[in-house]
Amino acid sequence: MRFAPDGLADRAIDSGYAAAWRLVRTLPEPVSRFAFDKAADLSVRRGGRSVSQLRRNLARVAGPDRSATEIDALVRDGMRSYARYWLETFRLPSMDVDEVLAEVHSEGVENLDAAVARGRGVVVALPHSGNWDIAGL
Repeated sequence: MRFAPDGLADRAIDSGYAAAWRLVRTLPEPVSRFAFDKAADLSVRRGGRSVSQLRRNLARVAGPDRSATEIDALVRDGMRSYARYWLETFRLPSMDVDEVLAEVHSEGVENLDAAVARGRGVVVALPHSGNWDIAGL
């Protein structure tokens, strides 16, 4: 089912995603990655609500011994990671499956396979540890 935007702002957002979806797949990957990194860095410099919340979350998790400079680096890396997620999501349909699979490394898959083989189903907790669309591939 396709998202049906209600207002002008929704249509603009929908059009923006559709344009990015097409454009990012046509650009060389290093060009796209550079652009997404710069967009993440700009977002950090602007420091909107989402970035401010990320900063508070990371400061809490990292602990009181971290300097402001260290927290700044964590925020930048976090936003770049989020931007990379979107880059990979937009590029997924045009990615070379064999190249992607050569870069994906999983440990303990035999445990999941054994649980599935027992026929009772499996519940898996998925942490924020990468792009699960890539993992699904």
